[in-house]
Amino acid sequence: MINIAFLTAQNYPELTSDEALLIEALKNYDIWVTPKIWENPNLDLNNYPMTIIRTVWDYHEKFNAFQAFLQANQSINLFNNQKVIQWNINKSYFNDLQNLGLKIPYFKIFTKPFSLIDFMQAHNLTRAILKPCISAGGRNTYLVNKNTAAKYQDNINEILAFCPVIVQEFIPEIQTQGEWSFIYFNRIFSHAILKKTAKQEFKVQERFGGSVKAINPSTKILNTSNEILKKLPYDLLYARIDAIITNSEFYIMELELFEPSLFLAYNEKATDNFCQAIKSRLKEYV
Repeated sequence: MINIAFLTAQNYPELTSDEALLIEALKNYDIWVTPKIWENPNLDLNNYPMTIIRTVWDYHEKFNAFQAFLQANQSINLFNNQKVIQWNINKSYFNDLQNLGLKIPYFKIFTKPFSLIDFMQAHNLTRAILKPCISAGGRNTYLVNKNTAAKYQDNINEILAFCPVIVQEFIPEIQTQGEWSFIYFNRIFSHAILKKTAKQEFKVQERFGGSVKAINPSTKILNTSNEILKKLPYDLLYARIDAIITNSEFYIMELELFEPSLFLAYNEKATDNFCQAIKSRLKEYV
């Protein structure tokens, strides 16, 4: 029997139903999971051959403490690893994606106060998404237009007190066609889902009324997603590529390489795919 750790937050001491499926399935591989709350002051992960980050969904609210946790645990076998986390935790990674020639809706990152309405007018943006560069789950994320932009200056200043602000072109197809998610384990494609917004909403998360369904991407679409993953120079136990497909163009919305929902319940092979990836990695440490 091998015991590994799943990292979680105080609000999710027993993780989620998705992780419950995975924990139960791992027993078939003689792998047992112990949930560990990342901010427990007595936490010791050194005796686990593998620690997998899962539901640490409060990290952005306790960012300095989370960074201190990472600093204190540099010697453990953490997945995904610290290099991946530090790159993916801040949406400034969008700059790197752009430099790789990947398609992303137009964006700009601000580190100092700015006029949102002036920026939108200068770049002919009718609508835009305003959000922190460090955030999760759609928190402090706003859909603004030229008529409402001036009202969000206080929000901008509040965000800038914590981290940079990203302003990004709004792609309306997210409200009509939805957002795709492509999930990989050990860089091998596992499954895909399509997330749709509730009526008059722009966030796809289920807590905002969004819905999720399984979907089978075409060969062309999947090949595009695969090529994106190939360009990322990181060691990835798991990865999720979020995208919008409009006019046959594949636009990256986010790369979720840190603590993503993996939607295991939406594909009958997904849980076993993840189990096999974990088992394969464990061979390196036990």
